[in-house]
Amino acid sequence: MSRATAILAFGVSCGVMTGLLHALILKVTQVVFGQMIFVSRDFVWMAPVVYVGVMLPGVVALAVASLLTRWDGVYRLTVMSCLTVGVFGLLLPYPQISRLASLVLALGAAIQIGRIVGQAPESGIPLWRKGALAAAPTLALLALIVHVASVVRSQRARGDAAVAADAPNVLFIVFDTMRAASMGLYGAAENSTPRLQEWAEQGVTFDRAYSTAPWTLPSHGSMFTGRYGGETSGDWTTPINARDSTLAEVFGSRGYATGGFVANMHYTSHDSGLNRGFHTYSDYLRSPRQLLYSSSYTQTRLFAALQNARSIADVWSAVSHPDLSIEPKHRFDHKRGEDVTAEFLQWRDGIGSKPFFAFLNYMDAHKPYFAPDEFQRFTNQPQYSAAIAYLDSQVDRILADLSRDGILEQTVVVITSDHGELFDEHGLSGHAHNVYHNVLHVPLVLLAPGRIPAGIRVGDAVSLRDLAATVLHLANATESSVPGVSLAQQWLDTIPTSPVFSEVSRAPNVAASNPTALGPLHSLIDDSLHYITNSAGSEQLYSLRVDRTEMDNLAVQSEMFGELMRRRVLRDSLLAGRSDR
Repeated sequence: MSRATAILAFGVSCGVMTGLLHALILKVTQVVFGQMIFVSRDFVWMAPVVYVGVMLPGVVALAVASLLTRWDGVYRLTVMSCLTVGVFGLLLPYPQISRLASLVLALGAAIQIGRIVGQAPESGIPLWRKGALAAAPTLALLALIVHVASVVRSQRARGDAAVAADAPNVLFIVFDTMRAASMGLYGAAENSTPRLQEWAEQGVTFDRAYSTAPWTLPSHGSMFTGRYGGETSGDWTTPINARDSTLAEVFGSRGYATGGFVANMHYTSHDSGLNRGFHTYSDYLRSPRQLLYSSSYTQTRLFAALQNARSIADVWSAVSHPDLSIEPKHRFDHKRGEDVTAEFLQWRDGIGSKPFFAFLNYMDAHKPYFAPDEFQRFTNQPQYSAAIAYLDSQVDRILADLSRDGILEQTVVVITSDHGELFDEHGLSGHAHNVYHNVLHVPLVLLAPGRIPAGIRVGDAVSLRDLAATVLHLANATESSVPGVSLAQQWLDTIPTSPVFSEVSRAPNVAASNPTALGPLHSLIDDSLHYITNSAGSEQLYSLRVDRTEMDNLAVQSEMFGELMRRRVLRDSLLAGRSDR
């Protein structure tokens, strides 16, 4: 074998080994430390492919050089270069190590390993030739293993329980980051939800529904288990715990087909814990873009800048000031609303007459907002409103399809959001790090023909914590005990519901301008007042009936002392009850 072939063989083998080591490191992080790793299950075969691609240009250049020169050191240079690139790539995700220190460590490791594997081609060829030849079938086998494991998990989860004759389907739709204030259904001047408004006339609309957390994972965990967000253990890097049964587990044990179709890969994907109990759980796409993102180098801000470059000047700006930092939560190929809709409808067509529990998570109203051109018609928060209008069309497509097939009349439908969004209120934008009204106030519509009345609006404040109990009540599964109170009678009579309690912990590396920078936040909402407090003892109190924008902090008024005390007692009682579990 020529030196050129040996060089190519070593480069391919080194790329494959780097990718497999990267996947192994992430798996250890997940299993040993119980942390989310924010990558696809396909990473185990995608990463080796991409690392080979990262190394290949340089390796090909060195192989060509070996054909044009008699220099014997070109093979050793290949070994050193590939090992340096591989080790440096494995160190990139760790910001605790400076880039310079990472490079020095990579060079040191390359020198030491190179002494073992960097011998002359005549003696070193057999090992790396075998590695290169084995690369393709190895990756194909890994991809097959991932697929088979997914099928096996699905089969094991199905169970053989008999389904009650009157068991309705359950469709649980969550619009990620859709605040009620920006929807025509809740009085927004520009109506971004005309179709949802029409469908809502067939069921019950809750005017004052509130999330238990201002961000995705604890909010979803709460809706699925009936626990408050802080009780689920779902946090910035940790999945929800397996202590409490999820809705999918309850319905799966009753013989339902269960399917989850999600677009938020950071906090609703397979490693979030929300996938428990689902026979089918579709998260990451298998696409060229998702493949491209499966390495440290293609996760850097430098790579993102080069991807977004629109001119030579943009390219020069990126490479002249290279930013090799990596976000802990990996970038992913975005799944659009129509993808989630299509996945669900295709799955539903494939399960026959079996009743189903389906969970759909749409991400288009989350930054970066997305909507096709035909929805770009708004002047107030134009991109966000367009995204809401696009999702309005998606829910219309689903409900119309189910109605046409005669399925909707046998289905309990929940339409809600996990949290809202701020647009410069209180000088803040986005969500997750505050508990102000527009981050917690979310839409909630229930449809269940023959089970609930039509055209009803409920004005009392309710918590999404009660959704699990409500869904089980409407599906005649009341023997399945979950915490919380069913909202199913709320439109007929005023009944006690769970306290409208929300909370958020301090995120890692949170900006000082965010309220959570001072510590965890807690929120209580009742018929008229919104109480906010943090661990530092700061308190805010707003009258939502006259001050929806929360500009007048009543906590500074001495005559409100009694109200503050009552809320402190309730907050402490809720937190104490949680800690006793």
